[in-house]
Amino acid sequence: MERILMRFSFFRAARPAGFTLVELLVVVGIIAVLIALLLPAVQKIREAANGLQCRNNLKQIGLAMQAYHDSYQTFPHAYDARALFLNPSKTPISPQGNRTLVTQSWATLILPFLEQGNLANTGYAYYHAESVPLFVCPSERRARGLYADPDGSARQALTDYLAVTGTMTFRGNPLTPWARPKCDGVIYESSRTRLADITDGTSNTMLVGERPPSLDLFWGWWSWSAFDASLGVRNTYAVYETAAEDSPVLCRSFFPENYRPGDNTNCDTHHFWSQHPGGGNWLFADGSVRFLPYQANAVLPALATRAGGEVVQEMGP
Repeated sequence: MERILMRFSFFRAARPAGFTLVELLVVVGIIAVLIALLLPAVQKIREAANGLQCRNNLKQIGLAMQAYHDSYQTFPHAYDARALFLNPSKTPISPQGNRTLVTQSWATLILPFLEQGNLANTGYAYYHAESVPLFVCPSERRARGLYADPDGSARQALTDYLAVTGTMTFRGNPLTPWARPKCDGVIYESSRTRLADITDGTSNTMLVGERPPSLDLFWGWWSWSAFDASLGVRNTYAVYETAAEDSPVLCRSFFPENYRPGDNTNCDTHHFWSQHPGGGNWLFADGSVRFLPYQANAVLPALATRAGGEVVQEMGP
């Protein structure tokens, strides 16, 4: 019995009490390597899912555009020409300014065709602060929030999807809405473009592209006008200044703008881009949605015009 107890005591004393420091460091190192290998795969899968949802959002917007055209025999305008940079709920309709009219953006006009008729019926005073999930790309975080005036008096809901006005965001003097020439896209200020007007072909003409709201959320309100819910692919007008009273030299150095990645500055407001790696999604007039890489920048002006007569090479599905 004594010999058995001695052997038992020997084995108990010989058994390790736990991990050594070296063993622990090895285990931690292996776990770190596994996480480093797994994280990019998880992010890639997540972005694939977000990209699919983003394309679905644009597909639903495209169906709403077609339904709007079926009802009114024209695509919606980007915004009322009289409401450029003006509060849509207080747009003057008389020279004296004593009469006003509530104007609407393209995103507001298609609400009934997105099963959001009740929201549209509430009126601007309510819907301007309501976030519409279909107007937000899941890969992008800014548009999930709300812009709030510094004094807290008003809020504005945001969007990642802007109507393509054509080559330019708008043409002419912003202070003379009735004298400005028409843009060369499909959806622009006070436009009434029909399918028959798109002589370049609906599969070669863009309606909507991606651009996140500005860093300060001051541009990107879905119920407003140019630079909020519409933009040209070769914009030459700056809405941001380099300093409080300086001319917008910084942003103008990019003009005419191009399809390029965002650089996390206010100048990103002036061009189309997305949070997707390598490019963005675009809705075409035939209802199709295609991902275009930034390398497609050269053909964007041709794709943005409704009747330019350009020959565009196949850009893929």
